[in-house]
Amino acid sequence: MHGRERVNEICRRWAARIVLILMALPAVAACTAVDVQVAALTTPTPAPPPTVYVPPMTVQATSAAGYVAYDTPDDSAVSVLNVADPYLVFAPGGVHIETMPGWSSGTEYFVVNTGRGIRLRATWRSLWTADSGGAGSVGIEVWLKAASAEGDYQFVDSAAAEFESGGPDHREEVLDTTIYLPGTGRYQLRARTTVSAHDYTADATNAGESVYETEIIALNQPESYPNAVEDLTPRLGDLEAEQQAILDWRGWRYGPCFVQTEDIPDVTRLLDDACVASEAGDWETAANALQDALGAVGADAGRQNRLRQQLGTLAAVSGNWNVAVRHFREGLNAAFATDDAFEIAIAQHNLAIALHFAGFEEEVEPLLWASITLRDQMGDYPAALLSYLQFAVWWESPDTFAWVVPSLYENGMPHAGLAQAWMDALAARGADEG
Repeated sequence: MHGRERVNEICRRWAARIVLILMALPAVAACTAVDVQVAALTTPTPAPPPTVYVPPMTVQATSAAGYVAYDTPDDSAVSVLNVADPYLVFAPGGVHIETMPGWSSGTEYFVVNTGRGIRLRATWRSLWTADSGGAGSVGIEVWLKAASAEGDYQFVDSAAAEFESGGPDHREEVLDTTIYLPGTGRYQLRARTTVSAHDYTADATNAGESVYETEIIALNQPESYPNAVEDLTPRLGDLEAEQQAILDWRGWRYGPCFVQTEDIPDVTRLLDDACVASEAGDWETAANALQDALGAVGADAGRQNRLRQQLGTLAAVSGNWNVAVRHFREGLNAAFATDDAFEIAIAQHNLAIALHFAGFEEEVEPLLWASITLRDQMGDYPAALLSYLQFAVWWESPDTFAWVVPSLYENGMPHAGLAQAWMDALAARGADEG
């Protein structure tokens, strides 16, 4: 399922639930008294909170309640996770609650050494029909566990908002808590949203809760990284024009001639051979020399990733996509060992491309979205455009092409001309089919 379809499906699912709630209320003219029959209310028993274990880490947090979302836009110093979308409907016969937990991909990526915070948000909406009145509250409780820690979760923060009104009226507000992780690593996050309400006309109460869970992978951004147009320019073969395969060429990093290994003479000699072969266009010999160098480089994760990226690139240019998958995946594993957000984003992008052309689609979109997330957080926008361009090609999306192509031109990207041609061809095909 495409990313757009996944989002639309989620929206359709929850919209259908709201329609069912509102269909239970008879249609009435504005501000007219109504007699609404609401089924007997039951108050669910909340699940107990997780056992709290306090590992040796400090997590900062701030909370904010009552802000209207469209009046308080989020800044670039936070990444927002929508943990719940509670709905409350007050009617003369009682109050109905739908907690509607937020969608989770299961894994979220964050760059932590830039001071970025993780904003956990519940967007709650309440409707009071005519002749109804009541009060309610929404709360968020947050727990966190470092993957390396024993035991259970550490309580981090809580936030709450209270409200009261009578119909006809409606509210749409947000409740936030923002946490700041202490450093790189893997964390398990749990956010529980609780909703309670009391309807005055029926003297009835109701409550509900939802739990949002995800893994957080926290990474560091390097002090500097190559992001000039020259760094992103294709170097070998003609993958882009022939197959519409858009690699991040910073994985190749100008090839084996530019890998520094002065402290490992045996590796240096092998890279000399790979350098000469690749410059001569003898990619098979270059790949063999790189493979030998990989075996001699030892446990250096950074160099393992670099050599794997170069091997994967040579395999892709040669049309050996299964081999490219192997090298790009091992490169990603090595990059994770460095906690380097820049290298991980490259490896995710290139692995996604190889998986697509090898015929394995399940991981493709999650990997590209993860790469985009990290690049956006680092300000590595030209590289993020490459992922969006690949989506435009695969989705055959005129809307995506419409903003990506001008952005490529604005950034002086060498892919702009090809992207323009692909967009024009798609438009022409649509006109012929129309």
